[in-house]
Amino acid sequence: MARVLNDSINPSIESHLGGTLSEHELKALSQFSTLVELPEGQRLATEGTVGQEAVVIVEGLASVMRNHEQIAIASKGDFLGEMSLLFNTPRNATLVAETPVVLAVLSRREFHSLMDACPRLEQLVEKEAAARRAQVSSEAN
Repeated sequence: MARVLNDSINPSIESHLGGTLSEHELKALSQFSTLVELPEGQRLATEGTVGQEAVVIVEGLASVMRNHEQIAIASKGDFLGEMSLLFNTPRNATLVAETPVVLAVLSRREFHSLMDACPRLEQLVEKEAAARRAQVSSEAN
């Protein structure tokens, strides 16, 4: 079930990501995202497909799999799917909810609006995406 957030800080986002994001970033995330609750086992993204959104895990865990092998577990505060939006490339991993999850979902436009509104967050996300991209490239060689 999806819930649209209003322009104030969503209490769920603030309580779970308050230590990770500044108050300004929390408010912007609440403003630009849609909060979605999904059950355990739900596929969030599929490797090789075109990415249309990025997500921030607000609650729960998601398995990150490449070539059908688990390579990481993502948890609260993790941005996922940003590489497709930043680099216009297919998804490099499949994401599956390991537990029930609450996600802040950002469309391509919302993601870029959030990055424009939050330069510090943009730098952090771009740095992490570049590191992930380098890892994917080295694994391919």
